[in-house]
Amino acid sequence: MGRRGPTKHLKRINAPKHWMLDKLGGIFVSHSFHFLFFGLLVGASSLGGLVFLGRAFVAPRCPWRKRLFWSPSLGGCRGGGTRHGVADTTPVSGFCVFASDRTSPSPPPRPRWRVRSARRPQRVSRSFVLTALPRLPLFSFSFDNDKQQAPKPSPGPHKTRECLPLILILRNRLKYALTGREAKAILMERFVKVDGKVRTDVCYPTGFMDVISLEKSDEYFRILYDSKGRMTVHRISAEEASYKLCKVKDIKLGEKAIPTLTTHDGRTLRYPDPLVKINDSILFDIESGKMKDFIKFDNGNVAMVTGGHNAGRVGVILNKEKHKGSNDIVHIKDAAGNTFATRAQNVFVIGKGNKPLVSLAKGKGIKLTVLQEQQKAYEDA
Repeated sequence: MGRRGPTKHLKRINAPKHWMLDKLGGIFVSHSFHFLFFGLLVGASSLGGLVFLGRAFVAPRCPWRKRLFWSPSLGGCRGGGTRHGVADTTPVSGFCVFASDRTSPSPPPRPRWRVRSARRPQRVSRSFVLTALPRLPLFSFSFDNDKQQAPKPSPGPHKTRECLPLILILRNRLKYALTGREAKAILMERFVKVDGKVRTDVCYPTGFMDVISLEKSDEYFRILYDSKGRMTVHRISAEEASYKLCKVKDIKLGEKAIPTLTTHDGRTLRYPDPLVKINDSILFDIESGKMKDFIKFDNGNVAMVTGGHNAGRVGVILNKEKHKGSNDIVHIKDAAGNTFATRAQNVFVIGKGNKPLVSLAKGKGIKLTVLQEQQKAYEDA
């Protein structure tokens, strides 16, 4: 017996609903079923169209090639699309019949699923929905199913949900471009550098502590978190743009027993200082590509939280708690005297003592309550 393809399955009444039929709110039936019930119920009607019977609808093609559609979800009859005018709408024996004045319905929207035989439907990933990203602001330049969308970042040194594509920085944050085409033209002119290297990919991912250089306009920016945990493009000086801080993620012996150090942005440094341990931060010189200094993950050093409910907050490490088989907890006290706790993997050391080595974004890492924000808004006004 030959294998049944998806088209043959869709002709059965109990088959899964097709994407177009789901839009119309009915079930796909065979062509013989169409003509049988169309002849019995419509009879000598001069209109050719669609008849709703139970949960199935009949959509035969008339000699003059007009289509009739019935949609219970829309509360009545609809034509082939909003661009088509209405030729006639006539109730026949309690059934709602609709005729379109065009020869065929408007082209259907691009399906979100591709149907393949002998396999389950495969999801087509074109862009990701911003409602699943609480740390990114909402944009209003494209819509799909009432959900705002943003370009999907390219594979790179940062995770998809912990980075900003370059196109969003140039177009939506810095306002250097009005459209994606303009942003691409700027990048193709090789005006933008990320950590000292020219990047021409509009979706190149820029993450925490990355330095963006625009030498043509003598402007430099660093990707940081604000006090509410949102990624922000912070303007810095040319001197500060010469270095960045990197968190140590792993230390191991590489090929030929060479000790290697891996940072949070995907860098691999050979022969690191033996005193550097995991969760410490290193001062990385962008021009030379070498480590200049390091900061220990110890009590008394200032740190920024990069994840969790307290993301974006800055404070001094008070103490660390170790929990075997679970997450280590770090207690931090900010400049306003507020104390909070978070997981050790969310803590990024940014300075020795209470002085950070990088300038902070607006708010200086101090999270305000709702009443404090309201009072500050009144004072600024």
